[in-house]
Amino acid sequence: MRKLLARILGFFKRENRKKLTLADFKGVVKLKKFIGKGVYLDGKPLGVIEKIVADKKKEKAKKVYIRKNGKLLGINPQSILLENGRLKIRTSKLVRKETREAEREEIDYLSKAVRISNEIRKLKDKILRLDDKLIEGEIDIKTFKIVRKDLDSRIRELANKGKIYLEELRSHLREVYRKKILLEKEFEKYKIELTLGETKEEDVKGRLEALEEKIKELEKQVEKVRVTIETLEYYASEYTGDLRLIKEDLLSKIFEK
Repeated sequence: MRKLLARILGFFKRENRKKLTLADFKGVVKLKKFIGKGVYLDGKPLGVIEKIVADKKKEKAKKVYIRKNGKLLGINPQSILLENGRLKIRTSKLVRKETREAEREEIDYLSKAVRISNEIRKLKDKILRLDDKLIEGEIDIKTFKIVRKDLDSRIRELANKGKIYLEELRSHLREVYRKKILLEKEFEKYKIELTLGETKEEDVKGRLEALEEKIKELEKQVEKVRVTIETLEYYASEYTGDLRLIKEDLLSKIFEK
């Protein structure tokens, strides 16, 4: 009798521990409420729910699409948990794989764009130094014109390469900024709760420190991407120059490394 009772109690405990997922919600009205909501993975913002595909008969979610840095991730609704009013990705190899792949793509194009932007700024600095050398009489006008045209052509070439990343960079900037705003709101929420005495400092201290660190990290990302976009936009739309190349050894003679 005791064993039977223990089994029954164990069953109800397991039921109570069952976590709610987006797959458990039924009805278009209920599902629509999740559109635009942020989703978290490992405590960090992953993206925002942009679209939910539901079964017409059952009126339950079949696929949830999360917007992450301009890309859509299709996630199984059973992998999205609702805990304490927050949507979280259930830890799974499949979800982690999809997320990591998207992150690798993001890092790849972002690093390429930043590299191009930095190279353009270096070439622009060389042009300024070239002007100084001409003014100081270190080089003649003929050499100046040849080198200047070469530098111009290199900037033009890099600017054309950088143009293809602009749209993704703008989308990435919006996404990073949105994440920063979400974390700032969460940070302020905890601070208000502390002020009102609704929570204890020891209960949220770790989370507040983590949030503050992440917000600073995102602020650096925002600035980095913003500068990259401004550089590429300016040179892609404004810069002109002749396509005349010279040998690298002539450049090395003019510019000290």
